[in-house]
Amino acid sequence: TVSVLYWGAMPFKFASGSLTIIGEGPTALSKVPSDVVPAGAEVKQATLSFNDLASLEGLERFGSTLETLILDNNRLASLKSLPPQLPRLKTLWINNNQLADVEETLSVLSARCPALDYLSLLRNPCCPHELTGKNEHEYSRFRIYAKHRIPTLTTLDADPVSEEEAKTAKERGSFYHTVVAEQPPATASPAAAEADAEGAEEPKKPTRWAEKDPTRPTEAVFSNQRHFYSGKTSEGNRFIGNDML
Repeated sequence: TVSVLYWGAMPFKFASGSLTIIGEGPTALSKVPSDVVPAGAEVKQATLSFNDLASLEGLERFGSTLETLILDNNRLASLKSLPPQLPRLKTLWINNNQLADVEETLSVLSARCPALDYLSLLRNPCCPHELTGKNEHEYSRFRIYAKHRIPTLTTLDADPVSEEEAKTAKERGSFYHTVVAEQPPATASPAAAEADAEGAEEPKKPTRWAEKDPTRPTEAVFSNQRHFYSGKTSEGNRFIGNDML
């Protein structure tokens, strides 16, 4: 049997332990509807794609039975609102969201999804796939690190985890975590920088006095010293009288 309920003008369906709520435009959900929460214990597969979800609060009742969760095309920037325990969850798709912190994302999943088998994070800032302009080397490191953090994974982003990836993840996966360097502060335009440089005084170097080494023979010694010009040795002074000063 299929039960059809309505959230505003948008229908969502229960069918054989499956819940589907696909939104678009003005019908997109900003939160999990309270109407579906009571049925959470019966749901094994939930599809909440193409909505406006920034939090997963309300899915707690789904935790004990949920095996597949599809959250593509939402606004999720963190998975901290994921139910605290999803012991049966095997498939999780979170493509095209806003997950940026790879360490936080994998930490949450490894702690709350002990049976996770298939994970897809494409088109998230934390997933350095070629689809987001990254190179193959970065993505390869990401796959090994993800397998290291979630050893139960057999498929990542639609591609099976290879034997070589699994072996590398087990032996030295912790070294494959890539730390993103902080971006330097914005600099002024070349023209502005040049103008500032012209107006700025050159920093004075500290005076260093040269010392002769008594153990070595006489030699030329160079040092960095300040010189003050008094004008006393100028040849032009001969032509200037006191009455002209």
